[in-house]
Amino acid sequence: MFSHTAQYYDTIYLAMKDYGAEAEKLTAIMHQYCRSTGNRLLDVACGTGLHLSYLKQHFQVEGLDLDEQLLAIARQRNPEVPLHHADMTDFDLGRTLMLLPVSSAPLAMSKPSITSPEPSSVWYSI
Repeated sequence: MFSHTAQYYDTIYLAMKDYGAEAEKLTAIMHQYCRSTGNRLLDVACGTGLHLSYLKQHFQVEGLDLDEQLLAIARQRNPEVPLHHADMTDFDLGRTLMLLPVSSAPLAMSKPSITSPEPSSVWYSI
């Protein structure tokens, strides 16, 4: 989707988002509401890995994205983080992780509902 504009992705989103603040808010929400003792987190649609660069301070993180150009940037930014080139609608990593919803901004802006089926308000085991 962003293959032709990957080099501009961060410039555009950094003007609109505070990744550090979002990651801190997500971390607080996950620690408050998560019923799992696990510490492994998958950032779906991780893009260039900006959230991962903050979330890795609190979790064992991995990222997944469909766009290889964005993943290339994420790999440069987070060389120690496992990143997966896959479609979020059809992937299997063979293990269970907490799943950070696509575009974490909705979760950072709202109180999550553990039983809600809405992808923007809950994390899932995969």
